[in-house]
Amino acid sequence: MITMEKNSLLVKDKNPKGQVWAEPPDEETKQCLQSLRSKLQSSLALSPKESEWCDDACLLRYLRARNNQVDKAQELLKKTLEWRKNFGVDELMNNVPPQVKEEGSSQKLYVGGKDKYGRPIIYMKPKYQNTKESIHQLQHLVYTLEKAIRSMQNGVEKLILFIDFEGYSMRNTPSIKMMRETLTVLQDYYPERLGLAICLNAPTLFYTFYKIIKPFIDKNTVQKIYFFKVSNTHKSKEWMDFAQQVFDLDELEVDYGGRNDKEYNPEEYFGN
Repeated sequence: MITMEKNSLLVKDKNPKGQVWAEPPDEETKQCLQSLRSKLQSSLALSPKESEWCDDACLLRYLRARNNQVDKAQELLKKTLEWRKNFGVDELMNNVPPQVKEEGSSQKLYVGGKDKYGRPIIYMKPKYQNTKESIHQLQHLVYTLEKAIRSMQNGVEKLILFIDFEGYSMRNTPSIKMMRETLTVLQDYYPERLGLAICLNAPTLFYTFYKIIKPFIDKNTVQKIYFFKVSNTHKSKEWMDFAQQVFDLDELEVDYGGRNDKEYNPEEYFGN
C-alpha cells in the first residue's frame, strides 16, 4: 500500500513537476546574464578552469536561484567559486581520497541510473550508514553530486534525489549541524540542480528533524519534495503509475518496482 503524504505529481508532456530542462531565457534574463558575466569578468580573475565552469548555463542557474537579481547571483557565484577552491572539488574528483572510498564502501549514497528524461538518480539509503560524522561524509556527498552532474547529457541540468528511509533510526540520524551543512552544499553550491526529491517511508523521527530544518530550505525547493509510504513487498498501482511517469523501469531498482537488479559495486563505482 502506498499513500502520498503531501503534494501530488502530475507529469505533463516532457516537463514534470520540478522541471527537466530550463526554459530558454527571455530578453530580460539575457540582459541579466550579460550583466552578470560583465561583473564577474571585472571583479574576479578567473582561471581557465573556472571560466569554463562559468558557462551560460551555469550563470543562468545562479540567476534563477536569485530571481534574476544580478548582484545576489554574483555574490552566490563568488561564494561558490571560493568554496570549490577551498574544498578542493577538482582534486577530489581527480584523486579520490581513501576515506571517501571508505564512505562509499556501503550503498548509503550513490548515483544509480537515470530517469526518463536523462536526469541522474542519486540514491540515499541511511540504513547503510557506516561511518561517524566527519568532513569525509561531505566529501562523499560532493563526489556523488559531481559524478551525477558529469553524467548529464543533452542539456539536462537536474537530478533526482531518491531517499529510502527503511531502517532509519537514531543510530543513523545525522546531527542538526550535519543536516545544515548538507543543506548549504545543496542549496548554495549546487543551486537549481534538484529536479525532484522523493522520500520513501520517512518515519516520525525524520519528520521531527525535517520540521527543524524546513525553515532553512528554500520555498521553491520545498515544492520539489514528495513523501510516500511504500511497502517493499507490494508495489501498488498508485506507486507504479507514478514510477512509470518519471522513471524508465529498466533504470529503476527492483526494490522500487523497476527492473534494474544490478548490485552496487564500490570498486566499479569509484573506478569510473
